[in-house]
Amino acid sequence: MSVELWRIIKSGDVATFQACLAIGVNVNGQLELPPALADSDHEGDSESDDEDGDEEYNGKTPLMQAVLSTELEIVGILLARDDLDIAAVDKDSGNTALHYACRLDGFQCVELIALDRRMTCKIINFKNCKGETALMHALSEGAFSSVELMVELDGV
Repeated sequence: MSVELWRIIKSGDVATFQACLAIGVNVNGQLELPPALADSDHEGDSESDDEDGDEEYNGKTPLMQAVLSTELEIVGILLARDDLDIAAVDKDSGNTALHYACRLDGFQCVELIALDRRMTCKIINFKNCKGETALMHALSEGAFSSVELMVELDGV
């Protein structure tokens, strides 16, 4: 994923995002931020103390970016695509989009992803680099609405 696409998703510019899709943007590409941009945009950020939900985006797919930016319309647009890899894994953390949605306690986002036709028990129970499933991730973050939805899924 290009830096430009990352910015479009982060800004919630649905029209421009759809235009990008129309010209064939890779919906499964992982972002590789140039070091200077990564350092300037996220200096001092950490996953645990980030107040605005912003974090290092290297290795994230457009779906993960849309989840982290809480752009539900873009999440829905991506999930409607047959070529989307819903099981894509962040190369750094091993998280899926479902992990990020659960962590942010975005009930609507968790619901959209968890109830997608491509969701499987294997994806639901996938463990990240810390050995956490999306449900465990939600529990550790105190994301109780996500926990409530996740425990109702078949195969959890």
